[in-house]
Amino acid sequence: MEKRIQAVLNHLADRPIAHTTKERGASPPTTRPGVVLLHSRVLDSNKLISIAEIVKQRVREGYYSRGAEGAGATAASKKQGKKGSKLSKTSWYQYNRIYDVVSAPGAADTTPGTGDDEDDDFAPMMHRFTEAMSGKKALQGRANITTYMSIVLSRTPIAELQKNPEISVQASTDPLEVEFEQWMART
Repeated sequence: MEKRIQAVLNHLADRPIAHTTKERGASPPTTRPGVVLLHSRVLDSNKLISIAEIVKQRVREGYYSRGAEGAGATAASKKQGKKGSKLSKTSWYQYNRIYDVVSAPGAADTTPGTGDDEDDDFAPMMHRFTEAMSGKKALQGRANITTYMSIVLSRTPIAELQKNPEISVQASTDPLEVEFEQWMART
């Protein structure tokens, strides 16, 4: 999990990005704040949420330590005086969406532990082709519905996502987050 957290933090860090095109060659590097999309099935969303919360905590602290192990690594690095890659204290924005994806009827379910070998909607391809060409009703399979969760983390607001009614928004400027920040400063 620490590897994923470090990867997300690296994407969120401000760093120069050089673009190369065939027409113009390499352009001068520009600094752009990163945006990260985290995505998983709902069954694995506990890990997804944990990663997002740890990333927000480290961005809130303003630093993280490269190569550190575990969730408490930033506190240990701070006590030892080691300097990690510096992220300036800044605001963060989190956009959440939970949605269903319907697969084609009869498509194999790839979710572990949900398949039944006796009821797998398998039919030889020639049989399906013959039915389709003869005008007979094709085999009726049930559609598989898989629920996913996506989290977009950004250090700048994204207006398109804020306007979408299917997406919930959390930000470091929310009253609860401001209160938490003040409470943490006192302790």
